[in-house]
Parts: sequence; structure tokens; C-alpha cells
Amino acid sequence: MKESQRILPTYTIAGTEFTVDVFKEELRQTDKPDNIIGFDQMAYSKSGYHFDYNTELKNIPISFVGGYETVHLPNMTELDPVGMAAKYGISEEELRGKTDVDIMVDQKQLALREAGQLPVIEIAGHPFYVDLAMDALRPKDDFTTQGIRFSEIDDYFFEGSRHYRIPHNPKTHTLEELDFENIKAIPKGIILVEIPLPHELDPVAYARIHGLDRDQILREHPIQMNTKAIEIQWADTPLKQIIARNLKRELEKNQAAENNKPQRKRGRRL
Repeated sequence: MKESQRILPTYTIAGTEFTVDVFKEELRQTDKPDNIIGFDQMAYSKSGYHFDYNTELKNIPISFVGGYETVHLPNMTELDPVGMAAKYGISEEELRGKTDVDIMVDQKQLALREAGQLPVIEIAGHPFYVDLAMDALRPKDDFTTQGIRFSEIDDYFFEGSRHYRIPHNPKTHTLEELDFENIKAIPKGIILVEIPLPHELDPVAYARIHGLDRDQILREHPIQMNTKAIEIQWADTPLKQIIARNLKRELEKNQAAENNKPQRKRGRRL
């Protein structure tokens, strides 16, 4: 039976019935389906989900003025085992006794990380170890540099994609600072790469370093032991406009300097 044809299970919260939709990862008030509570809005641990619930709004409160109560929900594997089995392509038997994070996270990759193996990100064809304890992406087999330090690239956070976008020198395996106020040409040998945030590159280490629930972070960002940085073409950035602006400013400055030069008087011709 297709998911669209199946009658979805329900769960009652403080007297209100909600439909459980594991494919969309949300609870919908059964008699008012536009009232939605997303599972990504809830805190998670292996025991399940919990969140603050306003009985008047029948949702997570915008502010905590007024009455609310803390609600605990089972894992989605318990709320809707049929739907979870279908979503992740496994049998209900395989699902039995497992939590959401057990199903959502690749357990083989997680075991490698827990055994001490560091995740790797490929940047311009070269592997870098994701070493959050050292605050760095360390290039493999290159001991001439500390690599790319996260503390150095904070200013390169790109809001549009929730990644870092950094100018990178593939020869030195480092961040290459550019002087955007004075740059007058596309930099040769420098590429622009998009790098995920630390909690996405290594959720296990990130949770440990910051004292967070590992399963909460893993549920939101399942471990990937091998990723690849995306190269962004300079043509797809505002760099050409920045260069044009700098060239125009330099031209105007040179013209002003030329106009301000004292004019040499001509002598009388014989």
C-alpha cells in the first residue's frame, strides 16, 4: 500500500489528537491540519522527543508567558513502525527495538568514528582530516602547514547556503586571504570552495567538545566519514563587480591626480 493511501497513526497530546507523518517528520492536528509541529523543532535523545507545549495554541509556544507543559514523545520507530520501515527501506523486523538515530545514522560509519577514525573532506582533489580538537582541516601527508583553521574562516560564513565559502590555495592547502578593497583581477591559482560547518563535518566530536547530546546532533546531521567540498566558480560570485568597482575607483583617482597637476607655462615663441 502506498503511503498516500495508508491511514496514518495518531498520537494524543493533552487531549488533542495529532496525525503522525514520519515521511514529513511532523505532527499535524487531526481536525486542524494546518497546525503543525515538526520533529526538528523538538529536542531528541535515544528515549525519544521532548518539547514544551502550549495547551491553548496546541503547539510549541512562541514565548513562555502563560501556561505550557513539557511533552515526551516516543521515537518515530514506535509511533509509526510501518511508515519508518517504508521510509528507510527496511523490514519492520529489522526496525524492532531500534531508535530513530539507530535508523537514520549509518551505524558502520558511526562505528569507525567512535573507534577514533577522523572524517575526511576532499578539497580540490586533496584529502583533509576534519580535526575539531585541533580546530583545523589538516591536509593529508602535508606537514608544511597547519591547514585550514576554523577560527580563521569564521568571517567566510555564507548565509545563503549555511556553509563557509573560502578562497583556497590548492598548492599550499591553505586559506588565501584576498584584499577585496584593492583586488583588480581574478586571482590566479586560487579557487573558491564551499565547506560545511563543523557540526556537519563531525557531529560526534562537535557534541563531545560542546557538551551536547550526541544523538541530538547525529539525528540532525548524520555522520559522513567522507565528503567533498564544492568548488564555486568566480563567475558565480560578485567578484567581477568588485573588480570593476576597484578599477573604476583607481581610474577616477588617476584622472583626478592628472587634473590637479600644475600646468607648465609655455615660453614665448620667437
